[in-house]
Amino acid sequence: MIPSLVSAHSGLTSSNPTEGQVLTEDLKEILLTFNTNIESLSTMKLLKDSKEIPITSIQVQEQQMKGVISESLENGSYIIAWNIVGKDGHVIEGEIPFTVQKEQTEEEIENPSSSEEDQGTIQEESQTTNEEEKTEEPKQNNETSEETKGQTETTPSNTSMEIIIIGLVIILGIGLLLVSRKKR
Repeated sequence: MIPSLVSAHSGLTSSNPTEGQVLTEDLKEILLTFNTNIESLSTMKLLKDSKEIPITSIQVQEQQMKGVISESLENGSYIIAWNIVGKDGHVIEGEIPFTVQKEQTEEEIENPSSSEEDQGTIQEESQTTNEEEKTEEPKQNNETSEETKGQTETTPSNTSMEIIIIGLVIILGIGLLLVSRKKR
């Protein structure tokens, strides 16, 4: 009885692109095939870095769901997040990760197109990295100077932990003393 119930649930049988696939050409259509008919409420999203990439149309027909992509995908990691309502009425979700890794043309290499927003992001990342490097240097110098002094510092959390342990040992000792006196 249990195997027949399990087989009644809808599940993904194939996809284009497949899980983990590396695409070297443009993706025009996503095709998901399931082991049972799926309801028209079923849908999918295409995500890159948690941002949704528009799918122009999603069609559900019997056991298949198709999504048409109108724009060319940039190189990077993507996830197809699908959500179906199976013939049995159960909602089932899944994800298919894949990567786009197209070769750049000579024109793209010579004249990389980058928007002002991308340039601003790169400058911000560069400034952040420089600030992190500056703040790390003094820490390293302080650590070496403390090591040369041969001093070890006890942090507040270590001190608190030691006090708690000592307190527990004292309470345990008093408890054992009281129990041993009652037995006499």
